[in-house]
Amino acid sequence: MENCAVILAAGDGKRMKSEQPKVLCEILCAPMLDWVMKTAEKAVSSACVVVGRGGDAVKSHLGSRAETVWQLERLGTGHAVLMAVPYLERLSASHVLILNGDAPLMDAETVSTALKAHINGKNDVTVISAAISDPTGYGRIVRENGVFTAIVEEKDADASQKLIKEVNSGAYWFDRETLLRALPLMTNNNASGEFYLTQTVELMRDAGGRCAAHPASNPDVVLGANDRLQLIDLEERARRRIIARHMENGVDISSAFGLLIGPEVTLSPGCVLVPPVTLTGRTSVDRNCHIGPEVTAHNAVIGDGAKLRHIDLRDTEIAAGEAPAPYSVRG
Repeated sequence: MENCAVILAAGDGKRMKSEQPKVLCEILCAPMLDWVMKTAEKAVSSACVVVGRGGDAVKSHLGSRAETVWQLERLGTGHAVLMAVPYLERLSASHVLILNGDAPLMDAETVSTALKAHINGKNDVTVISAAISDPTGYGRIVRENGVFTAIVEEKDADASQKLIKEVNSGAYWFDRETLLRALPLMTNNNASGEFYLTQTVELMRDAGGRCAAHPASNPDVVLGANDRLQLIDLEERARRRIIARHMENGVDISSAFGLLIGPEVTLSPGCVLVPPVTLTGRTSVDRNCHIGPEVTAHNAVIGDGAKLRHIDLRDTEIAAGEAPAPYSVRG
């Protein structure tokens, strides 16, 4: 079954105070957009990225990985998806995944689980949701007797709705044909005067469609970054998650302090990391290696049993069993 994705990446990120588009701000030395693209690529056969201010930089960064369309006016999430209608109309895809380009912790497992629920339920739309302690700023998932009925944006929520902890992640699975019918029916009669993608849920429900909210097991997936403080919070959550995954796979890590491991790094069981260590890009470390202290490696291939300390590596290989002289640079 062929599926596609639309990734919303037109946010200008004024609160980031960055000259580059918000989605190119980095988490663990990788742009947020790359995290989102990696998640999408595991679930779909093609993707379209909606760009705005700084869109040329985003297009250049993406290369051939995705199509791009422009949202020249910032008129809401629904309007952003409308810009991708020509892309959606060309495809024979059954289902459409919508993701936010500034929500890097939305993972492939959550997306895959939601897709299974979407297909099994024969849903027109499945919203990925999560329960969080502070829902301020998020659209609330409204349920009646446990049944999902609507998404209410923060600005439009009444006092009782603002108490709801289950929120919209901004990630959805849609039936493609149903989405194409609903998008032109959206209105901007709301507190922000914008076209909300969330209104499509109401439109589909009123037309007799099947709508569901799928709670994610990890509430971090809903989190995005609008400023530098939120960005560093996402980075720390991602850093801890990656460290935990490698330790569960048999990597010996003496301390989490001073350790940065990028999302594309591979570590074999039995290797030892002694921070400070920074591993980024597509660095791979084979078994029984001893890495650290004071090691930086980017796109490095490190062979079995190598011993590295006080060294800087970039785009290079270290042979099995090799122990380069400390305070050297390779690459």
